[in-house]
Amino acid sequence: MRKKILLLAAMVVASSTTIDAQRKFPFFWKKKKAKMEQTTLAKKESEYDKLFKKKHETAKGLITLHLLDGKVYFELPVDLINKDMLIGSTVTSISDNGNAVVGSKPTDLLHVMFTRNKTHVQL
Repeated sequence: MRKKILLLAAMVVASSTTIDAQRKFPFFWKKKKAKMEQTTLAKKESEYDKLFKKKHETAKGLITLHLLDGKVYFELPVDLINKDMLIGSTVTSISDNGNAVVGSKPTDLLHVMFTRNKTHVQL
């Protein structure tokens, strides 16, 4: 019991000394204030944030699609640029077996690559 009381007293003394130290030495917390002001100045709104500030619909996948004011915006990750890709389709279900076979590819695969110059992305 005596050990618990001594431990509690030590914790109270230690906590009060840190508060007093902060009051006696205000230069410790001035640095934090300056850092906070720098981070708020650094957080300017980008063109991307300004564009998608309004409410819009988003479909995520390999390429993220955004529908905003009747326009469709494509969001392509930078690491997919200049990479070879194949686009293809497979029949998953049908109502008439005369049209196709489930699991078959009705068309050949399409080889594509996204390229970028300063202002445009091309397929």
